[in-house]
Amino acid sequence: MTKQSHKAKTLPSGSGDDKKWKSNLLKSGLPLESVAARMLHARKCQVLGEFTYMRQDENRIDKSFSIDLFAHYGFKWPYHRAKKSRIIFLIECKYIHPGSQWFFSPQVSYLGGHDVISVLDHLTASSLIRGHAPLTAFNRSLPWCFKGAESPEGLGIEKGGKQLRYALPALARQLMVNQFESPGDIEPMFIVPILLTTAKLFVLKAGLSLKHYHAAKKESDVAKNTPALLWSQSPDEGLESFALQKAGSLLLFNATVVSRLEELHALRKFGGTQTPRWYLEVLFRQITRSILVVNFDNFDKVLGKIIHAVSQVQDSIKVHARFKRQDDGTIVVLPTSCRKRA
Repeated sequence: MTKQSHKAKTLPSGSGDDKKWKSNLLKSGLPLESVAARMLHARKCQVLGEFTYMRQDENRIDKSFSIDLFAHYGFKWPYHRAKKSRIIFLIECKYIHPGSQWFFSPQVSYLGGHDVISVLDHLTASSLIRGHAPLTAFNRSLPWCFKGAESPEGLGIEKGGKQLRYALPALARQLMVNQFESPGDIEPMFIVPILLTTAKLFVLKAGLSLKHYHAAKKESDVAKNTPALLWSQSPDEGLESFALQKAGSLLLFNATVVSRLEELHALRKFGGTQTPRWYLEVLFRQITRSILVVNFDNFDKVLGKIIHAVSQVQDSIKVHARFKRQDDGTIVVLPTSCRKRA
């Protein structure tokens, strides 16, 4: 949803005492957001409301934009109560008139490096270098798609996708600033962007010709209904520029960000030949590529699968460093024996 920060949601016109109040209220998306928030809370997520960020609009004017729901789920570490790994849910809600469908084209080839669950562990004392198998399994359990269309025609897919993709680098920058300012307290974070819709989701079947589409009598003749799917696409020039801008602003946030990145990078010894800055920029570009599109009727079940997948990698998080605060307030990175989380 695009709007000024902290501004009340506006109902469509004609929302007074006439018979259209219910339709107008549903179209506003407020009921969908409210019910989704309660479902997150029932899953023991902390719902923080909207996520707001600044970017330029099509006229290059700085404006405030927002995503409907921002929530996190924490995994407490038994050996240190203050430390925790977190799932960060960023959810844009699209209420669509009953009976509407969203159709998506499947990826012809699997493209690696586009996982929908992104890991932020560049500025933390622990990291997930190996052991991604449960996250990869979750990705591959759902159809991968690259383009969508609505019936009846609408802009829910296009607008929702754009809003989420631009919000992700802004969110990553904010979360990593928190990790930098609270060293040792906030460990790896797992970002999950979700486009939540009431529309039924369909993925086009492979191997069909246009004759099959012309002869089709119903959706199931040419497409398969799915509870959720992964929507992946490369960022355009504007989005990539925005993502790199956010990565650059993180590096300039504090004079010691770069040195801390370099120290932690050296301690992890995962064999990469590029600089820490290069890996950070790759993260900010890649994080915009994939979005999880979920039908509302299946939202709770998908939430459970995400939480389960991330819970399975917790034991693979390895501690590589520890932070010590000096008398002058500066933070020193110290090596520690590389071990799995106790």
